[in-house]
Parts: sequence; C-alpha cells; structure tokens
Amino acid sequence: AMAKAGLTNGYLMMLVAIIAGGLVGFLNGTLLTRLHLPHPFVSTLGMKNVLWGLALVVSGNQMLNNFPNEVQWLGKTTFKGFPVSFIIVILIFIFMHIFLTRTAMGRSIYCAGGNLEATRLSGIDTAKVLTFCYTLSGVMAALAGILSIGRSGISNGANAIQPYDTDAIAACIIGGASFTGGKGTMTGTMIGCLIIAVLRNGFALLSISSAWQNIVLGLVIILAVLMDVVRAYMDDKKRRLSTVK
Repeated sequence: AMAKAGLTNGYLMMLVAIIAGGLVGFLNGTLLTRLHLPHPFVSTLGMKNVLWGLALVVSGNQMLNNFPNEVQWLGKTTFKGFPVSFIIVILIFIFMHIFLTRTAMGRSIYCAGGNLEATRLSGIDTAKVLTFCYTLSGVMAALAGILSIGRSGISNGANAIQPYDTDAIAACIIGGASFTGGKGTMTGTMIGCLIIAVLRNGFALLSISSAWQNIVLGLVIILAVLMDVVRAYMDDKKRRLSTVK
C-alpha cells in the first residue's frame, strides 16, 4: 500500500511490514489460544486467504515496481562477494539457533511442541509460548517477503498465493522436524531449505512444468512424513524395550 501511494522512505516501509507481519502472527496465536480453535490450520489457512484478498485489493491486481532503493538494496547488493540477503539469512539462522537452544523460551517451545498438556502442568504459560511462536513466525514471514521483493524488485498481489508455505513445510519436515511437534533443529531446517532450493532450480533448468514440480514436491513431503512416522515408531519401540529390561 505504501509503495502504491508513492512513499519513498524504504526504512519506514520495511518497519511497517515487519510490524504488520508480527501483528498477523499475534492474531493467529490469539485465535488459537484464546478462542480454542480445533486446529492451527483453521486460523492460519483462513488468514492466508484473507491476506491474499487484501493483497489483491491493495495492489488492484497490478504489478508494483516502484520500491525504494533501501528495499532493493537488500536483495541486489553484495558484500565481500556474498549477497546481502544471504548474509541476513545466515545471521537469522545463528540468532534462531542460539535462541532455541540457549534460552528458556526456546526450551519452552520444544516442550510445548512435544507435550502441550505436560508443559502446562509444569507451570509454563503455554498460551504465551504459542502466541509468541506465531508472532515470531509472522515477523519472519515479513522479513522473507522484504527479501523476496528486494531480489525481484516487484510485487504482485496475485503472487501472494504462491506455494511458499508448502516449500517451507517440506523444508522443515525434510530437515527432521516432526509433525507431532517437539523435534527439529535450525541446522536440519537449513539443510531442508537447501534440498528444496536444489530441487526447484533443477526443475527450472530441466524446464519441468510447475504441475510436475508440485507432484514431485508433494511426494517428497509424503515420504518425509512417512520417515517421521517410522522414526517415531522406532523410538517408541526402543523406549518400551528399555523399560522391559
């Protein structure tokens, strides 16, 4: 909306985008924890379609390309031979790794993902933890959007429905995160992202249609989920055997 209005303050534009992303995440978390919706997909999928519609309304379903230099600098500038966007991703990776493994909130996130009820009974405010997770996810999604616009220099409301969420889920599952929660590392997720990126780039180089790309990616997700189920079964079997002994 700010770009369409002709505003040229790139820093203000990025700040507003990050705040908006955080607010959307906070709203999703509030809907889940305070209204007790039956499943996270209910609020997040609904919000996805709401935001897609808003993107189309705000942009008028037209391509926007008059973004300030500060925004495009993030995606098109290099430092010591490395793209600035890549450096930002690495910094976020390091920050999130330390946050998840070295802070009380990070450990609470793993606990809540593994067993929400046990975490609540141990005295941890699970509603606060979940809301924080959704808020942080919204901020990260906003950062990803800023970097994407910085690289391409354009934005189109019609592209808001692109399957980035599917790629993100696939990367996490391939990287070792569990659908049941409580498992996953930043290193594994980064490896999953690299695998998805290699697949996407390979498909593009081979001129494979987007339909077949989605089919292959869907099969990869199913395979990763099956591996997660098998891994959970084997871990449970080991625990039962150790208990018997």
